[in-house]
Amino acid sequence: MNKMVLTLVCCAALVACSDSDTTGNPAGLIGGGTGATPPGDNGDAPPDENDADPELPEGNDLVRVGGAVTEVTFDPDAGILNIQGEPFDFEGDFTRSEADDRPGFAAYRSTTGVDPSERQYLAFLGVDATNALVAGVVATPYRLRTEFGGTFLSRGAVPELPTNIQMTHDGDYAAVRTLDNLQHVIQGDARLLLDFRDDRDAPSIEGVIRNRQNLTTSEALDQITLIFTEIDENGNFIGQAWDEEEDFTGFYDGMIAGDGAAATGGVVVIRGVIDNAEHIERGAFIARRQ
Repeated sequence: MNKMVLTLVCCAALVACSDSDTTGNPAGLIGGGTGATPPGDNGDAPPDENDADPELPEGNDLVRVGGAVTEVTFDPDAGILNIQGEPFDFEGDFTRSEADDRPGFAAYRSTTGVDPSERQYLAFLGVDATNALVAGVVATPYRLRTEFGGTFLSRGAVPELPTNIQMTHDGDYAAVRTLDNLQHVIQGDARLLLDFRDDRDAPSIEGVIRNRQNLTTSEALDQITLIFTEIDENGNFIGQAWDEEEDFTGFYDGMIAGDGAAATGGVVVIRGVIDNAEHIERGAFIARRQ
């Protein structure tokens, strides 16, 4: 069975889950496929900061993966999240780490292998079962001057977009920030402003990731601005993201799902250098119409 068919099976199973389940048990294939990564040489790098209109990849209507991630599956009975990826130490099972859970997101950590030097990964997975929508991220600290991670998005169907209306989507944000050889956990709120009014050439979206907290260092962080971009006819969007505190640019990538554009799932990737150390933040959000 090919990966796209499995994705459809997964999202049908999600609809059967509890309507309020955002940290529980998604089923089947959550994300997968190849050739559906955000722009950038490695699929995880931000678009050029001068590119005001980054383009969506081909074949992205139901599943998108970014960075090193190629496929994500979940065994609801065993509670094991399996993430497949390109580099070594990355392919394998992740088990629940409830102590790391953030609002709206369940946490999973990679299991320890026989080699104690193996990279240890942390993943956050958010599920909106009502709208068959999934968003997540995974990352590991730097080791030997390299780090690996990625993003994944999935939905059950292409939505029929509303017309001549504006709306707000509010939800949760969870992120893994890798700073040199340290791993930080970030949480916050997502607010998206969607415009489907008929006086526009195309629907559009903008927003913020606000109330950000670095839980590892107990620091309050400035917002990430999600810069105005268009929504395509299938409810997909990709645009620039700006970390207002560090003055870093990156991108946000997302999907609309559900009746009447009921929910939005997305990921954010920001890169830069802080105090001469490489920095990357990968975050995910699921927000619902208010």
